[in-house]
Amino acid sequence: MALPNRNLFTGDCTYLFQSNQYNPGDGPYSARVFHDHIAHLARHGIDTYLCNPQAQGNWWPSRRMPTVFDGYRKGDREFCRGHLVCEGGPSALENPAWVEASLDKHVRLLNHYLELQEAGIDWVAECARACRQHGLAPWLTIRMNDMHGCENPASYFNAPVFRDPANRLTGRHIEGTRTYFAGLNYLRPAVREFMMGTIRELVEDYDFEGIELDWLRNPICCEPNATQAQIDQITAFHADVRSLTQAKAKQTGRPYAMGLRVPPTFDLLRSIGIDVPAMAQAELLDFVSPSNFWQTTWDLPYDTYRAKLGSAITIYGVIECAANWVPFLDAHTGLQSFRHQPFSPELLRGNAAGKLALGVDGLEYFNFFCADQHSSSLRADYGALADLPILKKLRGQSKLYTLSSIFGDCWLPPFEQSEQIPVVLEQGWRRQFHLSMCAEPPNAGTLVVQVVVEKKDDLPVLSVRFNECWPSTDGEATNCLLFPIGNLPLPIDTPSQIKSTYGFNDRNPIGPLTHLAPGHQAMNYRFPVTAIREGWNEIEIFAPGWASGTARERLEQAVCVVNLDLAVIPNSPT
Repeated sequence: MALPNRNLFTGDCTYLFQSNQYNPGDGPYSARVFHDHIAHLARHGIDTYLCNPQAQGNWWPSRRMPTVFDGYRKGDREFCRGHLVCEGGPSALENPAWVEASLDKHVRLLNHYLELQEAGIDWVAECARACRQHGLAPWLTIRMNDMHGCENPASYFNAPVFRDPANRLTGRHIEGTRTYFAGLNYLRPAVREFMMGTIRELVEDYDFEGIELDWLRNPICCEPNATQAQIDQITAFHADVRSLTQAKAKQTGRPYAMGLRVPPTFDLLRSIGIDVPAMAQAELLDFVSPSNFWQTTWDLPYDTYRAKLGSAITIYGVIECAANWVPFLDAHTGLQSFRHQPFSPELLRGNAAGKLALGVDGLEYFNFFCADQHSSSLRADYGALADLPILKKLRGQSKLYTLSSIFGDCWLPPFEQSEQIPVVLEQGWRRQFHLSMCAEPPNAGTLVVQVVVEKKDDLPVLSVRFNECWPSTDGEATNCLLFPIGNLPLPIDTPSQIKSTYGFNDRNPIGPLTHLAPGHQAMNYRFPVTAIREGWNEIEIFAPGWASGTARERLEQAVCVVNLDLAVIPNSPT
């Protein structure tokens, strides 16, 4: 039986502390920060809040475990200096201005936590208390191998257990050895004891009723390929966590949900010791949330996950922050960025609809707040969240779908779902794409397929087929997005006016994305909205002609498709 939780919002251990945007006024941090934020989520339809109290080190005032604050005194810049190499790399340390600004930022962050501790306020307990007051289910989310401090084991971000090289993996990866993959080795008793101590305190001493073990941050556990004996040891660790949650449920008289946030590649996870189907079969799990690392998914086979995991497991579709990694243009400033989904109700609706059409039981929003922190003018559209888990409310509304793309700021092969774009089409070639969408009523409007390619002077006429529709060559040239990503509340004419009106700074000057990046061009193709199937849909692109000439000559004639968007655009009112 599926869990009743449908609309999940995940917050990490630092986002409420990184600036004063969540703190009313300029005074010290208080419990009001957490109560105001949870109330804001409740007003916008969130029914479950996942509180993350730790990364690798513990960021809450633990009474049993070491914390990242141990030894810190207000204003102690030297305490933070060791983390800078993790944040900017060795070259950044040669820039004195960057170093000083970064130290200011870390001191300000840590001071906010100390302000609460000095006032006797446990922020994790306040999050749970605020959830109870505003009708949200309070859950925990625990990062199982966070590597934000990987470049310097002595960084204050890291747990003491990580500083012993014997407790770390070798970092072996598909492209050699990487420090980012030299995480905690869960075959080491000291590692399991540390993590179990963290989990035990949070489960036993706090008023939560669910826990997510986040193996996507990061998918590191044992050296590949794990033996069956090693896999069994990791499964036994999860069974011990399950025993903690069951004991808490018996104590409180309330169910205590347990689940995993994981990459979508279950077989690869097993190779590092994490056997998700086996845990589900052993009744260790109530829910599973498969996802890519930071770029959202559009084409996960939730229908096959159901067969692997069984009908008793609740499956959540995770909406991550980035739609994909394709850059687009803020025409006012000339700056480029990938698209943050929280700025776009159309992207949010399309991503949710595709997941729901394949049978997910609910949605989880991960890194949603990052959009707020990305821009000094744009704000995430929390108002769109209430309707997202309800498919019947999404039908007939404007939507924007796209596909995952290769290469990006936070990209984690081989654990992510393989990307469908970009692709190269030589003369006479074709490529079929698969995308999950929801069926629409006949009066929903028009389906527009936008094919974005690398700019060419002699671009051939491409044909596009959508499902059973006959391939169309009637593309309309454009350099505009189908929907703008983010909106400013007033018309702005010049970059200088933007900066003066909305307080843009050199670090976060981006405004609404409205146009293609330089070097790209697009064609829009129209199809009847009734052609959309519930669930899987096919889009096929044909390049005209017949292959001829040498391989080099054919490549010179080729077209590179860099993005594919599909929009449900309502009819204009008459």
